[in-house]
Formats: sequence, C-alpha cells, structure tokens
Amino acid sequence: MKFGTSPTHKQAVCELILGAVIWGSAFIALRWALYSCSPLWLNSLRFIIACLIAFPFLIRAKIFSDKNTLPEFMLAAIPGISLSIALCLQNFGLQYTLVSKSSFITVLYVVIVPLFETVFLRKKVPLFHWVCVVVALFGTGLICQLQTGIWN
Repeated sequence: MKFGTSPTHKQAVCELILGAVIWGSAFIALRWALYSCSPLWLNSLRFIIACLIAFPFLIRAKIFSDKNTLPEFMLAAIPGISLSIALCLQNFGLQYTLVSKSSFITVLYVVIVPLFETVFLRKKVPLFHWVCVVVALFGTGLICQLQTGIWN
C-alpha cells in the first residue's frame, strides 16, 4: 500500500484485529510485570523504550535542527504527558483488579469520546450511540458489582 492511500476493507479489519491482539497482550504482560516492579517504574520503562525506538526516526527527520518543527514537537508533549499519567493510573488500577475488568473499563473511551464531542463541539450523537452508552455503563455497573434487586 502506498502512503496516503486508503486501506481496503479487508486490510482495515486485519489492522483492527492486530491492534486488539497487541493491546490485549499488553494488558496481560503488564499484569505479569507488576509482580516484579512498581506501576511507576513500569510506566517509566515503557516510555524510555518508546523514546529509544523513536529517537532514530526523529534524528532522521531532523526534528531537532528545524526551527519550524520544534514548536510542534513541544505541542506533542502535552498529549504525551497526559498519556503517561493515564497509563500510570491504569497500571496502579491493574494491581487491584482483573485484566478483563481493567481492559473493559479502558475500552469505555469508545463510547465516552463522542459524548465529549457532544458537550464541547456541539456535535449530534445518533440515538444508537446513546443505546451503546447505556449498555456499556450497565456492563461497567456489573463489573463493579453494582448491587441491584436482580443481581447480588
């Protein structure tokens, strides 16, 4: 596939499955790693490895020598720091719950992000999405062992 072209449907599905496998495997690997180091240390290792992998690409792109890309690089630091904090909190939570519960709660962003669009960008969310939100929140309630008249 050439850069800038749209993927085929089959290729998009394969990439989605690969992403889910990598993401799911990472939860299990993190859970095992938490037996030998703290969440903060584990998160630091993840970002150090990511920096080491990205550094050659940054050097090749001459990001440090071009004055126009340095502000963009600094702008990317804000989401990077936010991601680091989110992953660290997730690692702390993973110490106290099951991998399946932690991953389900993490995937809730799929239904939450469009709600932020509704609030902050004034975009209309389809009715079907609201149904998905209700089902996802109900599932979260079951995971959190919500006490109701039906389930105990």
